[in-house]
Amino acid sequence: MFRVYYGDGQCFEGSPEAAPTDNVQAIAWNDPDESIGDCGRIVLHGWDIYIYSDHVGSWHGTNKYADLLMHLGYGCGAGGVRAVLRGCWIDYELFKKIKLRAESDPALNRRTGCRPNNEDGSE
Repeated sequence: MFRVYYGDGQCFEGSPEAAPTDNVQAIAWNDPDESIGDCGRIVLHGWDIYIYSDHVGSWHGTNKYADLLMHLGYGCGAGGVRAVLRGCWIDYELFKKIKLRAESDPALNRRTGCRPNNEDGSE
């Protein structure tokens, strides 16, 4: 299960292929890693492009079209890229509220840590 948070306040939960493609601010899901590095939930935010790829096994954020093209090399559909969503600049105060919503959404596991190299799009 994952949730996509949009700049207009909407939240989407469903299949990657059905997600609205524009104005994405954050994507959150429960961290499947139950090792010592488990962070409860993963929250991608601040990226230009969000890709759902079966090859990666979940969502991936990038600011580089070269990454998108690399993922598309695995094809579209099952086994490859199933969704490409676009981020959008919005007012910073609104962005912070949406990010906090993604980090504290009660429908997902409690967030206990983060992975800045993977989650934060300010690379």
